[in-house]
Amino acid sequence: KPAILILMGLILLTATVFLISRMHRMKRIRWAKDVALPKIQELFGTVGIGVNNIETFYITMKAGKYIPDDPHLKRHLEWIRMGI
Repeated sequence: KPAILILMGLILLTATVFLISRMHRMKRIRWAKDVALPKIQELFGTVGIGVNNIETFYITMKAGKYIPDDPHLKRHLEWIRMGI
């Protein structure tokens, strides 16, 4: 019976770690969509396309880790590449 309890404990621990990592990733995706994209659009609107803006670059790269296939983010990445 101790072996079964240990196995159940390991399964529970594994499930908990998986769920926590999944929740963390979902939180980052939500941040990228709800905070980063509007901020990137704001920065592009104030500094213009092609201007080398470190903050815009940093936020865009960070958001790209979580929403790499987002069409708005891809457009901003292209604008950054054209400006470099």
